[in-house]
Amino acid sequence: MHQPEHTPRTLFVDDESINQQIGAEILLALGAEADTADNGLQALRLIRTRHYAIVFTDVEMPVMDGATLTHILRSDSRYGELPIIACTAISSPEEEEALLQKGFTAVLRKPFDVQAMQTALNRHATLSGEAPAPSPEPRPRVEAGHAIREELEHLPGFSVRQGLDRVMGNLPLYVSLLFDFRRELAEADAEIRQARLRDDMPSIRASVHKLKGISGNVGATDLYTQLMSATFLTPYTATLQRPRVSLRRQGRPSPRTPKPL
Repeated sequence: MHQPEHTPRTLFVDDESINQQIGAEILLALGAEADTADNGLQALRLIRTRHYAIVFTDVEMPVMDGATLTHILRSDSRYGELPIIACTAISSPEEEEALLQKGFTAVLRKPFDVQAMQTALNRHATLSGEAPAPSPEPRPRVEAGHAIREELEHLPGFSVRQGLDRVMGNLPLYVSLLFDFRRELAEADAEIRQARLRDDMPSIRASVHKLKGISGNVGATDLYTQLMSATFLTPYTATLQRPRVSLRRQGRPSPRTPKPL
């Protein structure tokens, strides 16, 4: 008898809107349904009311982090086999092994990789009784005006092609995410400067960790490389060299036009 194909329902958990949008876009393009949550507590409430084939979660989040969420779920026999994938900007095999010891099924490193997420769906969602997500059909590139394409190609410090690939070629979404990234970058810059005045190294590390994921995901390659450097975390040299994100706002109405950085 022919087995009907199922669309795996997935949950993507991240406190950063940019990462949420990119992760959900990838999962939808891979043929899955994608719900989102801002933190572990929201995710826990969703998991207790819906069936998910697999959960992708950030590790460091406010309210409830990914490790706490995983611990709670693993303590409940109903979720002992639920695939929980850690999505994080870790930089060493030792850190990855530590996450696996905390109960995560597998680890995906940020910035997101489409093929790695496809593999996670095929390998782990199947174990929970769902059919694997079908291999994605090629999606047509979203066309946009020549001016915005020209502007994107000359963004200093960015690999626009990488950023577009992570949103499956959705150019309007990518432009929207760049404006979000500019806002997040300005906020993090202010937070780091204030933390330096207080000699608050934990706050600096938290801001840097947050920026690692979003900068890599939008293709801000120069900043991502800088953030991954251990010397960046020296309290007296932790200064952001912010890339310029100076785009005309096209197709995204707003009550005001942001000034270029």
